[in-house]
Amino acid sequence: MIDDARTPLIISGPVPKGEDQMFNDFKPNVERVYNAQRQLVTGLLADAKKMMASDDQDTVKEGTLRLFRAFKGLPKYKPLIKYLSEEGVKNAMLKTEAFYMQDNNREMPTVTDPLYFIIDEKNNTVEMTDKGIDVLTKGTDDPEFFILPDIAAQLSAVTNEPLTDEEKMNKKDELLANYSVKAERVHTVTQLLKAYTLFNRDDEYIVDAEGKVKIVDEQTGRVRLSRPRRA
Repeated sequence: MIDDARTPLIISGPVPKGEDQMFNDFKPNVERVYNAQRQLVTGLLADAKKMMASDDQDTVKEGTLRLFRAFKGLPKYKPLIKYLSEEGVKNAMLKTEAFYMQDNNREMPTVTDPLYFIIDEKNNTVEMTDKGIDVLTKGTDDPEFFILPDIAAQLSAVTNEPLTDEEKMNKKDELLANYSVKAERVHTVTQLLKAYTLFNRDDEYIVDAEGKVKIVDEQTGRVRLSRPRRA
């Protein structure tokens, strides 16, 4: 049953409250920001192809920047993968990547600021940008609906308020409860974005005959023994 050190961690870890995660409720929000990113990446890729075919080196340089930006936006976008397979294209992008990653990624915001979210394919992570948050929260009354607060700072502020110990305790409990709700919400949105951008059916996950989603362990190729979710 134990294939590597990570599998037993999944088995023994806390069970996610799948029923409480409102995947269906937040799916339209995620689809909206994903579609915006896809449209942006499509345009970036089209521009990159034209610019990288130029004889002007400055134009080529701008083209590779747009190509790298598209990669940070949707690395598994099929037209992008196809273009990267052409001779010399991937190497040109990797040189651009190395340039923007130097000095501890100091220049990386130049690449990522125009995106709605940033994907780190190697670490399987998705990070929303301010631009993406604006699209994600469209239609809600709270602009920070999908933003985790600085809970440590909030709790510290309560400690310094002129309240009784009981009032402080109650206020801290309320802050922690609200943080828990928002953390679950952010987790749900992040998982949905990963499903749209990083996970391919029958590679990273399968859907069984009962319509349940099961994760495939990338190291062993076998289904992980964790509680399944409905598709």
